[in-house]
Amino acid sequence: MESFNFHFPYDKEQFIRQQIVLWKLQSRQGSRKQRVNFFIAAAAFLALGILAGSDDGSPNPFILVGILFMLYAVFSALIYGAAKRRYIRKTHEVADKYEAMD
Repeated sequence: MESFNFHFPYDKEQFIRQQIVLWKLQSRQGSRKQRVNFFIAAAAFLALGILAGSDDGSPNPFILVGILFMLYAVFSALIYGAAKRRYIRKTHEVADKYEAMD
């Protein structure tokens, strides 16, 4: 029995561009807005903590909350960047593997 090979036109660069567009659409579902909102909240809490600070040396919870929000926002941005780099690397691997099959 003979095997059939279907040959479809394949453009590696176009495949990679399409996958990057897909990543941009999927990642805009709220993660960017959430990071921006956490940065704004962190700035607001830090400003409130600095303005409402007292000279008696008592700890100010607003500064602590602002620092925690800022750390979360930075950590979230770092995770987003790492996930994007991993997705692009996997896309290149799949494109190379598919190109090698021909």
